Amino acid sequence: MSSEFFVAGGALSPDAPSYIKRSADTVLYSLISEGRPGYVVAPSQMGKTSLMIHTAGKLAPQQQASIAMIYLSGLSSDIELEAWYLGLVTRLNFLLNLTVDTETWWAAHTSLIPPERFIQFLREKVLAETSGTVVLFFDEIEVLSGLKVAADFLSTLRLIYETRITEPDFQRLNFVLLGTVFSADFVTNSKWSPFAIAQKIELTDFSREEIQPLRAGLADVDPKQAQTILSRIYYWTSGQPYLTQKLCLAIAELIDQGHEQLTDTTVDRLVETLFLSSASNRDLNLFAIRENIANHPQHRQLLLLYRRVYEGQIIAVNEQAVDQQRLKLLGLVRAEGGNLKIRNLIYRQVFNLNWLKDSLPSIKPARYLGVGLILLALAVAVILGIAAYNRFEQIIAAQAQPYLDSFNNTANPDTRLTSLASLFNLPGYSEEGRQSFYHELSPAEQLSLFEQADPRSSGPDLVKVIQGVYTAPDLENNELDNALLMAMTQPLKQLVDDPSTPDAVSLELEITQWLNGRKAYNAGEYREAVRAYQRAIELNNQNPGTYFDRALAYVALDESGPALTDLSTALMLDVLWQPRVKQALDSNSQLYNALWTEAEVPDALIALVPSPTATATATATSPAPTATPYPYLHLHLNSTCLSSHLRPHC
Repeated sequence: MSSEFFVAGGALSPDAPSYIKRSADTVLYSLISEGRPGYVVAPSQMGKTSLMIHTAGKLAPQQQASIAMIYLSGLSSDIELEAWYLGLVTRLNFLLNLTVDTETWWAAHTSLIPPERFIQFLREKVLAETSGTVVLFFDEIEVLSGLKVAADFLSTLRLIYETRITEPDFQRLNFVLLGTVFSADFVTNSKWSPFAIAQKIELTDFSREEIQPLRAGLADVDPKQAQTILSRIYYWTSGQPYLTQKLCLAIAELIDQGHEQLTDTTVDRLVETLFLSSASNRDLNLFAIRENIANHPQHRQLLLLYRRVYEGQIIAVNEQAVDQQRLKLLGLVRAEGGNLKIRNLIYRQVFNLNWLKDSLPSIKPARYLGVGLILLALAVAVILGIAAYNRFEQIIAAQAQPYLDSFNNTANPDTRLTSLASLFNLPGYSEEGRQSFYHELSPAEQLSLFEQADPRSSGPDLVKVIQGVYTAPDLENNELDNALLMAMTQPLKQLVDDPSTPDAVSLELEITQWLNGRKAYNAGEYREAVRAYQRAIELNNQNPGTYFDRALAYVALDESGPALTDLSTALMLDVLWQPRVKQALDSNSQLYNALWTEAEVPDALIALVPSPTATATATATSPAPTATPYPYLHLHLNSTCLSSHLRPHC
């Protein structure tokens, strides 16, 4: 069965077919072969224990090595030095198959302090009763940070290494430390730190090439289909081992159940189910990151740094920066192209601005910071004087004119793209760029801008232009406009791994989810449409188009309250959406009635439509007429039925 191939969570056995070999495998094996100590650092569930098991499995037969894998988890924080070293001696005796009564031996050497007794045990029993290399793996050494014995034990490891100078037989004894550890958290004096003499080995996420062996676990589907699925999984996980294995396992289970048509959408829905819905609260990996951040003594500094990365600020990797190293080891970010980046799309969606606000209430979303910057700009304009501000506008206008001329005087898509991107980069010219795109180009020319562009040479310009035009009210839910949105996603998919376009991934995914919502809506699957629009909004909560479309889906579900909220949000985000919002209110009696019956309706919406009017005057012999809640319904009925957006209510 396909599902037996993958393992999600826990260490992989030596013969596990889904074990992926990385560069760390080669480095660690070579290091041990040369008799040099090392330490493997990586966030939780990155495969450290699996690496240890597989390396040990190679060492034992190939080098006749004696291996002891010691797990440090589960120890009491107040364990005394005596009990600590006696425990180590007992475990080594068992793991190396020695013939020692450890308690008797320990009691016979009470003249030595515990660390000296431990070294004597290594000398007198471990080295004496073995031949060849002896390798001691100490896994989960982050546990030491809460133990009183930590500094003493780590200093003892350093002393064992230094003993090689005077006792050559100790050259056969080597050690490897593994964990989510930052060495400075343990030993401040490098003179007695084992980290100073051990080589650091970083365990990285899988690369696209490294995950190719996982296709074997999807062998029951068409090879081309398996490659498509694997590519989409990587798109979401960026090779994070646990997330990758878990998604592969979920796909394999679908295969075992007889599902044959597996697509990108299948993977997207699994991501939603496993990681982005309420199930994320039960996922061990996501839970561990939340808890580790919340309980970290420097959680505020780490969250502030994470916010900067999340918002796309360029932060160069600095191996000496303590907060950077800690944030990397917590698993949220990684080094990419010399800068810090969010580790993968799943983490970006789970650990978003809402999570940041909940984790650190003083953090404000970027849009509020934007309001502050606007107010600051206005204040600066007043301080500097109107004349200076006018001069600034003249300078910007002079810079914009060549771009406008270039755009209007060419039929070359690349030149148009560059000119538009330059306009969008100028303060105050975003609307000018948007108008040029939608009103100066034919639909065919709009499509060619994205279909003929070369992402490799114009990636940043492509992203800038798409960001500038895709939230416009011009893009309705029809075949022509949806084809334009689809054309935007194609070059974005080719920019996923381009360090110069960090926004391409989330932008492509947002537009794809938006299109999924429109497809579901047009098929009458309104609840699925709401879910797809919600995924798009989670990726970008500043696009009025997704709120507007979700409002129409809510209308189709007879949920007027949420529909009005979404229409209000669309209007708040961009006043240019006012005609579309007004049309939606004018064209639907249900929405109109809700304006006057819902408890809280924004004034901005009420101002767009006429208030209810009476259609007759009461007489003494006839009951008072009710107000006609929708006075223009008879005038708009036909147009309502012709509107693809409101057709479900005809």
